[in-house]
Amino acid sequence: VWNDTCHHVAELEAGVSKDWFDLIGLSASTDAQAQSMQAVIASLRQASRNPGVVVMAGGPVFQCRPELVEQVGADLTALDARDAVEQASKAVVARMTLGLARS
Repeated sequence: VWNDTCHHVAELEAGVSKDWFDLIGLSASTDAQAQSMQAVIASLRQASRNPGVVVMAGGPVFQCRPELVEQVGADLTALDARDAVEQASKAVVARMTLGLARS
């Protein structure tokens, strides 16, 4: 787990291009933050060393408007922290299993 409050997308891109991550989690509190997340997610997917990286979008805006998850290009969201851990674990295992099945 790498937890950092980055002030620029370039910092996040550098992190995911340097190290392997199975999952990237981003949070938004407002619609404006959620809308800007679409470009960030696309950029992080492109920069990621892991071509199958799972992206989780969380925060109050996604609890109120879960349809935004698909709009911003994320793979999933969760209701709370406990659900986030469960959903993330399932998604990463599923992605790994799919990757192994393709080998």
